[in-house]
Order: sequence, then structure tokens, then C-alpha cells
Amino acid sequence: MKKHTWVIRGILLGVYCLVAQLTYAQTLKEVIALHQKSVQATSKSKLTSMVLKGTTTMGGMEFVTQVYRKTPHFFKVEVTIQGKTLVNAYDGANAWQIYPFPGGSDKPQYMAGAAKTSTIIDADFEYEFIDAAKKGHKATLEGTEEVEGSTCYKIKVVRKDQQVKTFFLDTDSGVLIMARGKSVHPMKPDVLVEKETYQSDFKEVNGYMIAHYMEERIDGKVIAKMQFDSVQVNEKIPNKIFTFSEKQ
Repeated sequence: MKKHTWVIRGILLGVYCLVAQLTYAQTLKEVIALHQKSVQATSKSKLTSMVLKGTTTMGGMEFVTQVYRKTPHFFKVEVTIQGKTLVNAYDGANAWQIYPFPGGSDKPQYMAGAAKTSTIIDADFEYEFIDAAKKGHKATLEGTEEVEGSTCYKIKVVRKDQQVKTFFLDTDSGVLIMARGKSVHPMKPDVLVEKETYQSDFKEVNGYMIAHYMEERIDGKVIAKMQFDSVQVNEKIPNKIFTFSEKQ
């Protein structure tokens, strides 16, 4: 009789775990749907590109900044410092940079090590939790957590390269409040550290809700602030501006 009881308990436990997994998966799906609905505020088309122009404040100084993003993983950021332009970019195959300062070069150079890893992590146009399985990532919903006074859904993503990123989405609106993951340290370019990127000042741009202010923190300290006063969406951006070329 005891043997039969344990068998029944084992079956019930298996059924319970299966139901819990199905419910969990559906909840994650609903959270992602809420986020996508918040981004596509009134637009019926999918967001495929962005051009953001503004300033970055770092170390008490302000620099003109331009960011170009395009699906699926084209990325380029240009920061003008003392009349010279620092470039970080990824063209879907190569991570490269122009660092026209002592120790660098005013010619494009392929990235390596921590800088390369950090740029590739930042390059995905869509957040990794969207269609995670298709991209080779694993996304899990880890409950809720308070971030900047807002209750947020917490989504953990283990990327196919085994890098881990965590996203915090406002439970009411679905917008991304903060993302946490590895990035290069601004003063130690060869070292990957955990960085938190906070987003706010959301404004509607051609039917999409886009954050116009971002703040990056390491160990709780603000290391950079980005304010964008111009945001363009779904503009036709030629792939060649992302592509590594020695002629630039």
C-alpha cells in the first residue's frame, strides 16, 4: 500500500510540475506581450531602426553623442570629444572602433577581448527576451522586484554565448526600467564589470514609446548620463555605415 501511495504521489508531483511550468511559460509570454504593446504605443508596424542624437555627461564633461541601431544587430555609437570622434560599432560580424586618442588610432581597428564582448552584447536591436528560444537564448521570469520605486517584472536571460542579462519591466506599463549585464569598465577597458542601465523620460515618437534619458551605473555609482533630444525611428539606414572599412 505504501508503495502505491508513493507512486501516486510521484505522479501527482510530476503533473504539478508540468502545470507549473506551463503556467510559468504563459506568464512570461504575457509579460513580453505587455512590453511589446507598450513600445508599439499606437503604431501597427514593427520597430526596425533608431537614430538617437543628444549628449553624454561623464566625469563632469558633456559630449555630443549619436547612436544608430538597426535590426537584427547593427549598432554604432559616435561620441565627439575635443573635436575628435570616438566610434564603437558592430556590423553583425565584426566589432570595431575608432579611438583617435593616445594609445589608439584614428583608423578603424577590430576589437578584441572585453571590448569586443561588450559591444556584441549591446548590439542586439531587440531585447534578448523577445523570441529568446529562436535566438538560442534561454529566458525565465524570476518574479518581481522594486526598481527606482516601481514594481518590475524580472526577466533573466542566459544568452547563447552564456552571458547573462537581467531585465526589469514596469508591471503596469511594461516599459523597460532597467537592464543589468556585463560591460567594459570606462576606466578599465580590458575588464568586464556588471553595469546597470536605467531608462526614463519616455516619449512617443511616430507611434513608439522611446526612452529619451538613460543612466549607466556601476556598483551603484552613476558613470554616465545620456539625454537624447532627437529620436528618429524606422529611418532607412544603409548597412555600410556599420561596416568595418579601412577607408573611413
